[in-house]
Amino acid sequence: MDRELKLLCPITKHKGKTLGDVLREDPKAIVWVANKFKGDEKISAGARLICEQAMQGECLNSDQGAVSCRPPERGGSCSCVIK
Repeated sequence: MDRELKLLCPITKHKGKTLGDVLREDPKAIVWVANKFKGDEKISAGARLICEQAMQGECLNSDQGAVSCRPPERGGSCSCVIK
């Protein structure tokens, strides 16, 4: 998953930062990239993998605390919260 964490975030607000940087600062932005971003499948797939790892109990920490994700329900999107 190191490769995915090093991908550049496509959100203007986080320009120049990697998905790993953004995960630590704003985990909900990773959820948006995973579920809504359509500009680059490699980036959105990387963000989905990060969310999947969090849903499986992988240790994903943000500056604000641990990130906990729930799987999508019936075709919806995953959601992450900071604990």
